[in-house]
Order: sequence, then structure tokens, then C-alpha cells
Amino acid sequence: MTRSKRDRREDILKLLRTCQKRLEKDLGDVDAWFSKGVTLAWLKKYKQAIYCLNRVTRVEVNYPSVWRLKATVYGLMGHERMSQLCKEVAERLQSREDSDSLEGAPAMQASHSGSVY
Repeated sequence: MTRSKRDRREDILKLLRTCQKRLEKDLGDVDAWFSKGVTLAWLKKYKQAIYCLNRVTRVEVNYPSVWRLKATVYGLMGHERMSQLCKEVAERLQSREDSDSLEGAPAMQASHSGSVY
């Protein structure tokens, strides 16, 4: 059975209320800002979504997912230059994360040598 549009809308409004309650307690709650930004983007409230996502990057600048989402939202708004800049930041952060995980690989192999996996 599929859910009605009204049920989905109620779920979305409930999520927004939950985010707002969390933000009233802690304006530095990046999870609440991110969830609110995602939800607002889904509702096509792009300027409000960008505001929320900017709040995330003020606190957690090295969070690649937020940069990818910002790139998408800016693209939907027609701001191609900002979209491209956000994509570049996301790619740099992802590349750095990938190289950090590769650097740890030899150490992991050495610590498990002789083990049967």
C-alpha cells in the first residue's frame, strides 16, 4: 500500500519540527541543520536549504556530503559557479579522506600478518 501525499507531507513537517526543537536546544547541532537542509531542498525551498547547509559547514567544514548537497542545490537554483565550487571542495575532501584511509592500509596489513582471514 502506498502512502498518500498528505501522509508524506505530515512526515516531512514532523521532521522539520524535530529539527527545530533540536536547534532550539543547540544551535551547533550539525545533524539537525543537515537534516533540515535536506528536507527543505526536497521541498524545493532552496534558499532556506542553503542557509541550513551553510550552518553545517561553519561547524563541520570537512564534511564531504554537505558540500555535494550544496553543489546540487546551487545547481537547482541556477548558480552554476557556486555549484562547481562546492563540487570541487567535495572532491578535494573525498580525495583527502581516500588517501588517509590508504595510508592506514599497510599498518593494518602489518598488524594482521600471520592471521588467517
